[in-house]
Amino acid sequence: MCNRYNISVSAKDVADYFGIQLVLGEAANSMPNYNVAPTQTIATVLQRDGDRVMDAMRWGFIPSWAKMQSKVVATNAISEEIAGKPLYRSAWKARQRCLVPATGFFEWRGEKGAKEPINFKVKDQELFGLAGVYDRWIDPVTNQAILSCAILTVAPNDLVSHVHNRMPVIVHRDEENDWLSQDTTADQALSICRPYEADGMYGVLVDKKMGNSRWNTDECIVSVGAL
Repeated sequence: MCNRYNISVSAKDVADYFGIQLVLGEAANSMPNYNVAPTQTIATVLQRDGDRVMDAMRWGFIPSWAKMQSKVVATNAISEEIAGKPLYRSAWKARQRCLVPATGFFEWRGEKGAKEPINFKVKDQELFGLAGVYDRWIDPVTNQAILSCAILTVAPNDLVSHVHNRMPVIVHRDEENDWLSQDTTADQALSICRPYEADGMYGVLVDKKMGNSRWNTDECIVSVGAL
């Protein structure tokens, strides 16, 4: 699963790339982030009333109907199961889809104790959007509204399959509007959830220190070797 990613560009870069009309909450303050980990506040892209909006969310899905936050952090949603999964079903049916801006995602290869982190990226495209599903939950203790999301995953392409049995859904540039649009049905959105082409991606080894989520500098994404 995808439990770490990076967004190494500025909020302005993201706003320009995705055509953002409005930035809300702490979204702009969440970038750059070279080692994004579960439960952190992240930037997401939404479509509201026809406009592209950047809003801050918790990475770790909390359904609107939850009585309390679960101890299990739901960072990933299996796309093949999302329509029937109780955790996501109502949000998915309501077409509450978002994009999670990223410049790369991390996976580890090797055996326990000797794992090597890999930063997977898209060729000729520094920035891209990961497919997300989101919901709005009201904390019963504080009465605070919390937006949260999970990243959808699919079976891996030939590049990632050597490392992991899943990969995040990378939304093609020409399908971003369809993914965000309320006019796109849940079934139509599922057709967007497919492995990104292996020949359109590459991966580089990075420093093992980035396994520590508290280590967050641009050194997290510096290549230390080829695959």
